[in-house]
Amino acid sequence: MHVYDNFYEVPGGREYVYSWGAGVQSKIYAENNYFHLGKGVGADQIIYDWGGTALHATGTLVTSGSATRPVDVLAAHNATHDPDLSGDAGWTPTLHTRVDPAAVVAATVPFLAGAGRLR
Repeated sequence: MHVYDNFYEVPGGREYVYSWGAGVQSKIYAENNYFHLGKGVGADQIIYDWGGTALHATGTLVTSGSATRPVDVLAAHNATHDPDLSGDAGWTPTLHTRVDPAAVVAATVPFLAGAGRLR
């Protein structure tokens, strides 16, 4: 699955579990996604291991509190979970439209996405 140009508004507290699940034989290739994490939610919670072995993630921006910064979410996951997931999903997407930078996604998705907003 190619997961790109998404904006995730993650609430604080215990209700958040994960956003990307690395399942058995999954091949997630995630690029240029933006996360606004609520209070008490860490970048290490974005990925959940459902028995998978690999997940490629690049270009992720995370806002936590008042700071926005690029985050290697796979490294954050691997730092707090065992066994580690590999960063090689075994493929590179080719059939897609333009992939915008994550900083642009944070501005455009809330404005352009949702019911009745498609142009």
